[in-house]
Amino acid sequence: MYCHLLRGGFAGKDWDVFAAALFNYGYQVLRAWIHSGQMFTKARCSRMGPSIPLDVAEELAIETLGEALGGFRDDVLIPGRWDPTLGASLTTYFTGCCILRFPNVYRRHLRSDERWSKALAGADQACSTDDRGNLADPAAQVDLTASVLEELRQLPTKTGEIVVLRDMGYTHSEIAEITGLTIGAIEARMYRLGHRPRKQHD
Repeated sequence: MYCHLLRGGFAGKDWDVFAAALFNYGYQVLRAWIHSGQMFTKARCSRMGPSIPLDVAEELAIETLGEALGGFRDDVLIPGRWDPTLGASLTTYFTGCCILRFPNVYRRHLRSDERWSKALAGADQACSTDDRGNLADPAAQVDLTASVLEELRQLPTKTGEIVVLRDMGYTHSEIAEITGLTIGAIEARMYRLGHRPRKQHD
């Protein structure tokens, strides 16, 4: 399989099938490790708080995979840094790459979570009403609505942010700049939600 993908330059339809299988494999492993706390030991990363909820574990797994998959192809497979004769399987090597990426992903998550919580608090204030039921801030009628806020609260933090920005017409490149995620991580989330990634990075 590796030789076949190598001949194809790790591109095309066969690579897409392989990458999807690798993503699904990594998702199951990483989600379990993050949720149980094993990932923090493996990555030598300090965990903030007593436990990681499953929805946050899923989010962190997707973001880590979104970053690791492109790097695995460009930095490991194409240059030939994985050697099938040395004992480590392709999936084991890929998992190791994910472990190396995880600490930075987790740190970004903590910073983003704090920023997003502040933004939601500000939106709540903007959408507050006076005694007659009118919006205290008329500009909020244009920028934010109570239904949008409710929708955001029902989605994982980063995923909700991406969905709303995408629905507002932002491109993946613009969303990456706003959220601090890579385009690969954004496309991984959209893939998980059932949206096909766009062929170009807008």
